[in-house]
Parts: sequence; C-alpha cells; structure tokens
Amino acid sequence: PPPRAPPPPPPRAPPRHMRDHWDIYQKGAQQLTRETKVLFQKVPASMVMQYQEVSADMVKTAQDILYGLLGDFVNHVSSLLFGVMLTMLYTLFWLCSPVPMDSNIDIMFRKYIMFKTLACFGYGICVGLLLAALSIDLASVFALTTFALNYVPEVGPFVAMFLPCPIILLDSRLERPMLVMLTAVLGQLALKFAFSNIIEVKLIESDKKLRMHPVMIVLSVGVFGHLW
Repeated sequence: PPPRAPPPPPPRAPPRHMRDHWDIYQKGAQQLTRETKVLFQKVPASMVMQYQEVSADMVKTAQDILYGLLGDFVNHVSSLLFGVMLTMLYTLFWLCSPVPMDSNIDIMFRKYIMFKTLACFGYGICVGLLLAALSIDLASVFALTTFALNYVPEVGPFVAMFLPCPIILLDSRLERPMLVMLTAVLGQLALKFAFSNIIEVKLIESDKKLRMHPVMIVLSVGVFGHLW
C-alpha cells in the first residue's frame, strides 16, 4: 500500500490554551539544552575553562552591583517615597485643576496624540501579522504589547522586539528556531524604521501647525542631547 502522508502539525495554541500545550515548550527546552551540550562538547577544554572563569567573574560582578543597587535603594527609600508622593500630588492637582492652555495648543496636542496612536496601532498590527506569518504563538498578545510599548520613545519598541524570543526558542514545532527568531527581530527592526522615520513623520507633517522648522529641530537635538 502507498505510504501514508505525515500527520498535519498541531494548530497554533491561542493564549488561553497555551497552558494545555505546555509539553511543546518543555520539549523545546530539552532540545535547546541538548544542542547547547553538544556545542560545548565541540569546544576545546581550555576554552570551556576560560568561559567558566569569565562566567563566574561576571556573576560575582553582577551580584556586587545588585547588592550595591539594593543598598542605595534602601538608603534612599525615604527620598524615593517622598518623590513618589510629591509626583502623585502634582498629578492630582493637575487633574483637579488643569493649567489653562490656549485652544490652539490644546488642539495641536490632541492631534499629536491622535497621530501617535495611529502610528502605534499600525505598527502593532504589522508586528502581529509578521509574527503570525512566522507561526509564532501569542502573536496577538505581542502585537498588543508592541502597541503599548511604542509610546515609550526608542526604548519601548526594542523591548517589545525581544519579548517573543523565549517563545520562539522553546517552540519545538519550529524546525529552525534561531532562523525564525532572527527573521522576527530583523522584520521588527525594519517595521520600526519605517514607522518611526517615514510613516509617523508623514502623519505629523500632514498638519501644517505641527511642522517644525529645520533650524528648531537641529537646535532642539543639540540642547536636549547636551542635557542627556
């Protein structure tokens, strides 16, 4: 009789059913551990020893830094609490009695928030479609996370880029998880460049009142770069 076709791969688990497919990620973790052991077996013993020494030094340095940060935090906890309370009071007073603004400034601010939200929404949708096309679980969750983190300038999108990496590496259904992870990161970098430097800029420039003169842009970059 003719050979049977291989069974189709299991469907991608939605977020609420991911717990039921936890054995897939356990298998992926075991596979990643075996590949790491095989890789270390091919490395000369001298390099392994050197790696272990460097790793021990890095762990000790990180531990010292962490203890120092914790000590500074404990020593300055009172000032931190005072700063948090003061910020909350400022925010409360601002919400209860807003600072009067000119109507034009209020309209410009609302338009900027609207354009920024549109850019974040488009970026999140594109990231979700990219991850779904690569058959990565929780694509919708990562799309929503990308939408929220894109409001944080520069840092937020890069944090969102690396959030799917553990899911990709531990998914045993992927034949080449490293290649998929590299494709996902590079694709998100390309989307980040397109939305931040082209689409969002064009959206803001569509309103003449939100445009800035090039001299003001260069001056602002110089001043705030010096402050940073």
